[in-house]
Amino acid sequence: MTKWHGGKGSRDRTKDYDKYNENYERIFGKKKDNGEDEMPTKLKKSVKTYNRQTGKTTTEHFYLHATKQSELERIANDPNANPKLRIKCKKELTKRKKNEKIIK
Repeated sequence: MTKWHGGKGSRDRTKDYDKYNENYERIFGKKKDNGEDEMPTKLKKSVKTYNRQTGKTTTEHFYLHATKQSELERIANDPNANPKLRIKCKKELTKRKKNEKIIK
């Protein structure tokens, strides 16, 4: 009868802990300190369109950073717009003004 060894993969096989930690940080990384999100903010849901002739589906995304400033200002000042959307537009406008000051 053989002795039980704890199952497959139960033992820690890491030899060089410094290299392991360095690569772990490189792969998974830390969150950004400047408060930027990983994914860009959307103005509205993405739209998929299917072309019957070619059989291809194209996806159109509506990101805030790609929206014209006049459109953002219109939404931010519209009292009938969704409040959450208005806040998103105002944040994007302030971000653009801050970047504009840095460039000058």
